[in-house]
Amino acid sequence: MDQDHDHTQLGLLSALAWVHDELRRTLENAHKFLHRYLHDRAHPSSTGVRTSSASPLLQARSLMHQAVGAMDMVRQPLAATYLRACEQAVQHYALGGEPTDAAVAVLEKASFGLLDHIRRVLSGQPTSMLELFPQYRAVLALSGHDRNAHPSDLWEPPVDLHQLADPSRPAGTGQPLSLKARQAVEASVLAFFRTGDAGAARKLSTLFAALSQSPVGGNDPLWPLWAAFFEAQADGLLEADVYVKRVTAKLLTRLRDMEKGELEFPDQLLRDMLFFCARARVDDSRAPLLRQMRQRHHLPSLAGVDYEHSRLGRYDPALVPAARRRVSLLKESWSALTSGESALLDVIVDQAAQVTQAVHQLYPEGAQLAAAIQHAIEATTATRSMPRSDMAMEVATSLLCLDASLDEADLEQQELLERVQRLSQRLDVVTSGRPPEPVEAWVLALYRDISNRQSLGSVVQELRATLAEVENLVDRFSRDVNDLDALRPVPAQLDAMRGVFAILELEHATQAIRAMHQDLKVCQADPHGTQVPTLVARLADNLGALVFLVEMLAVQPKVAKFSFRYEAATGHLKVLMPRVVAEVGGRGSSVSSLDKLVRVAT
Repeated sequence: MDQDHDHTQLGLLSALAWVHDELRRTLENAHKFLHRYLHDRAHPSSTGVRTSSASPLLQARSLMHQAVGAMDMVRQPLAATYLRACEQAVQHYALGGEPTDAAVAVLEKASFGLLDHIRRVLSGQPTSMLELFPQYRAVLALSGHDRNAHPSDLWEPPVDLHQLADPSRPAGTGQPLSLKARQAVEASVLAFFRTGDAGAARKLSTLFAALSQSPVGGNDPLWPLWAAFFEAQADGLLEADVYVKRVTAKLLTRLRDMEKGELEFPDQLLRDMLFFCARARVDDSRAPLLRQMRQRHHLPSLAGVDYEHSRLGRYDPALVPAARRRVSLLKESWSALTSGESALLDVIVDQAAQVTQAVHQLYPEGAQLAAAIQHAIEATTATRSMPRSDMAMEVATSLLCLDASLDEADLEQQELLERVQRLSQRLDVVTSGRPPEPVEAWVLALYRDISNRQSLGSVVQELRATLAEVENLVDRFSRDVNDLDALRPVPAQLDAMRGVFAILELEHATQAIRAMHQDLKVCQADPHGTQVPTLVARLADNLGALVFLVEMLAVQPKVAKFSFRYEAATGHLKVLMPRVVAEVGGRGSSVSSLDKLVRVAT
């Protein structure tokens, strides 16, 4: 069971990696349409008639809708809920609302936050959709629905809400309380609202614990959850923020609804109660009812998640590749300059300034290092001579670290910040003319890591080229089985790829290629045999799976190792992910847009 769950999670992660870039481009295009609408509205036609066309808004809404469908398709319901709020806001404006620059900025920041979250997920960084709640709430406010926003909207309970009833208790939907019991609950709730008194919370916890054990409580799962909820507050394990207070007010509404005969369990209230039981801090010495609820429903701890102040989406994700291009250009220029190309003395200072500007938009500490690099380059060019060897090495190392930092999902992680600050200090030492400090161990490790990444990038490019050629040859043979020349180079090409996959420890890929060898032999021995169409189709399927594997190597090499399985019984290399995404990635095709993904899914 655990292995199946791991495979499912790997599959979902692989699918998310596959659509990530297209999601980013789709959201970028949606933003462009929104800005176009603002521009058209601010600059009416030359006739002086103010344009009222909502076409750009409809285009933006359509792109948002595609993004929602893609997230649903790759089984990311919380991301879909989040983007659905963005779609709702754009739809509100398309139906007659007037978006402002500030409103479009809110939508952009929301998109940046989601893309930042996905990037961290794919990089294995700890993150939670709950951290996006401030952006989610701000987006809902654009269409006037922010009062309905609740942090639990961006949290998925680990249990089916319809299976929360205790199976050891009699079945039922709950029963209204007696007048005496309801009055006791209402009095304690009001006292708790007025004073926030721990004693009132303790009394409520005791009342609901008793109700959960009494016949009048029926099989209502809310009573033990309320008991744990108020126990957490009585013991100081759950702060009474505005959302805690709102859900407490819902208790009185629930009791009155039960008096009116509305006895069905309200799913949203159940979700909220589970959320706050997960949200409460863990303390093994206190709150036994809370511990019991957390264990019974397998609730994770949400105590450390800040859903009021988001660290996600501080910058446009498009700034990262732009900054990376500038850093790469400066690296090449510095390397050429240190090799004697003095003509670069006149341009490299401007390149360094552009790097500083680009990195400053991402994180301040990176800008500090970029500024130190710029200062070192300016000091070098001022002498109109080639860089000293110590200066050449320190600047090259700093540029390497700066480039590597742009691959990190979290630009605020403490280790990264300490390293860029340390490199800034080392550069300042050399720039001032003092002897360079000894090379530290982590710098050497950084060089090895970068070398491995570059090697893998070259391998991916070679594999892509070889697979494309093999696909073309197999396709040529499938069109004309008499064209045996098409298959002659394929075994050697498969052997080359098998060697690479073996080095990368991708055993399932090597097994698939061995099986493909056997299929090729049968096709070559008897091209008109009855098995040939089936074997050619299997070859095409396996080539498609290998194409997908190679693409996964480019974005998530660790995930790629566990996202594929060769099944000897069928001779197929299987992708451990949602079927629809595997089909899009198969047969060597590439995902050109989220619209294509959604069309395939539906």
